[in-house]
Amino acid sequence: MLLYLLLLTQICATAKLAHATNYALKGTVWIPQCQLVQELRKTGKALSTKLATHMIASDTLDLLIAKITLYNEKNALTKEPATLRAISAAAAAEKKTRNTYTQQNLKAALDATAYTSELSGAITSAVNTLYHAAGASNYCLGDAAGTGDGRPQVAATQCQELDIPRHEGDGVIRSSIVNDNGFPTITGATGNNGRGTTGKCGFFETTTNVASAPGILISAPAKAQLAFGLIGATTTQQPIGDSLTNIKQEHSTDTTFFQRVHTATQAAINLRIATATKIDEATIKRLATSNAAMEALKKILSARESKKPKDFDGQTETLKTTWFGDDGAKAWQAWEKAKDDKVINPTTAAEDDTTIESITNVGDIYGLLAHYAELRNSKFLQTISPGKRCNESGESSNNKNKDNCGKHSTRKDCTGETGCEFDETKTPKCFPDPEAKTDKKDRENGKTTSTNTTGSNSFVIKKAPIFLAVLVL
Repeated sequence: MLLYLLLLTQICATAKLAHATNYALKGTVWIPQCQLVQELRKTGKALSTKLATHMIASDTLDLLIAKITLYNEKNALTKEPATLRAISAAAAAEKKTRNTYTQQNLKAALDATAYTSELSGAITSAVNTLYHAAGASNYCLGDAAGTGDGRPQVAATQCQELDIPRHEGDGVIRSSIVNDNGFPTITGATGNNGRGTTGKCGFFETTTNVASAPGILISAPAKAQLAFGLIGATTTQQPIGDSLTNIKQEHSTDTTFFQRVHTATQAAINLRIATATKIDEATIKRLATSNAAMEALKKILSARESKKPKDFDGQTETLKTTWFGDDGAKAWQAWEKAKDDKVINPTTAAEDDTTIESITNVGDIYGLLAHYAELRNSKFLQTISPGKRCNESGESSNNKNKDNCGKHSTRKDCTGETGCEFDETKTPKCFPDPEAKTDKKDRENGKTTSTNTTGSNSFVIKKAPIFLAVLVL
């Protein structure tokens, strides 16, 4: 009887061992992969947030440049423009740096988004396949302990079809998931380490002959794999996965897909965030104390004093104190005056109705710039108009002749004065000669034909008819 019981126990144990097949994939293999997907999906948000800081800073500097230009256009002859122009030049230099950084990293950002999306899609697709390879009581995704159904972890790790508003996160990629060496949580699985609960999943059943046995045909060194090899099988009943913990340690260049994904992700992590830029005291002083502002000031002064910028190289500290003040204090004072300057309201067109500081639209500022530039040009042209200057000169000359002629009372004195005529019947008797005035006016209008007497035959030649005669010939 005892021998019978021992034999029965052995038979049952053998039967149980024979049925210890069809293992689910242990959660320690696939759950870390889903956690990696969570981080990789933050790449887009991380890149857009960081690049946006540079673009916002550039826009702010552009607004400052426009405001300074507006003030200088309206108040060109005041003291502040030289200092403010130097600050504007420094702002332009910093703006160029911001724009260059954005342009240089735009391709890297697009590459990072492409690579991380590729791997994320591969992992979620693999998990989705295994998630649905199940019946009423079967499953292919085991839990981390390897003793139960792990499918609830799919939703918990958001390892599902991409939905950007839900999945992009805060854009901060955790260093515990992505570090300098690789993806530390993706430890992979070898041998029996990837086995979960038995009798639940036939997906990893392999065979060498599909004609005589069920399963996936595998002939060494080939293997069945999902997600570029992160999930696979080379031997029946042994689900395995690649390790990505140290993929960068032994390679100076990227030779595998996973290395390229890692490099792209690191590029997103290492992208710099631009320092927050506002049009405030800190920014004005920072720009004023920059090398770019000093170099611009030297160029401004060289044009003013007919020198070369390098002639001021030995005066840097003096120039800084004179034009910018200690730590940019004078520069801030100049800007305070400029920002409070009253200008036309770009919305209502009312004169002196708003301040430069209150205008936040660069387009509005350039519209006002056009107005003030035209106003300045108009005033300038009035000042130097040739016709105006000639008229003023002629009127002055006529008044002078009138005064000179009028002081004479005798014919002798009157006719002795150039441009005067005497008439006993008129008052005053001595007055400017009308013919002389007409002759002068004709000369101003280019109508008088001057004469020239040759030395050989003493006859008068009129230039205009001779010129016409030459044309006829």
